[in-house]
Amino acid sequence: MAISFLPKEGAYTKALQRQAYYNGGGRVILACLYKQSFRPSPANVMADYIANECTFDGYARHTIPSMDAIALLGTTAWLLFASELALFIYGPATVPPVTDTAGGVFILVQTAAGPPAVYDMGPVFPFDAPVSFSQVGDTATQLVSEPETN
Repeated sequence: MAISFLPKEGAYTKALQRQAYYNGGGRVILACLYKQSFRPSPANVMADYIANECTFDGYARHTIPSMDAIALLGTTAWLLFASELALFIYGPATVPPVTDTAGGVFILVQTAAGPPAVYDMGPVFPFDAPVSFSQVGDTATQLVSEPETN
């Protein structure tokens, strides 16, 4: 059986192409939180993530200005990433308070403003441990990245 791979230069070219995709054409990159009760799998589609998006007090999708950095990982992979962390903060609380526990971050790439807005699904970043949003000041950050490997 043949094994397919990209040489290091090919992975770098792919990273440059993805960077141009994310940053071009007026696209908006949105980092979003999904609920801990949702267990992502390769079979899930964008609608599954949106249906399980967090709704805690103060929650808002975080706009990532650009995917503006590329770094070599070891000898065989390149990492495309945003130089700004996605930041999520709980609060101010409503009465009664709306709380959530987040299981991770998913990325939406807005390709047309609409209405309705049109999105492509980006990478998914499960948290190592669930993050609770139940008290004012609870926060989570996530480095948004996309590896390109050989």
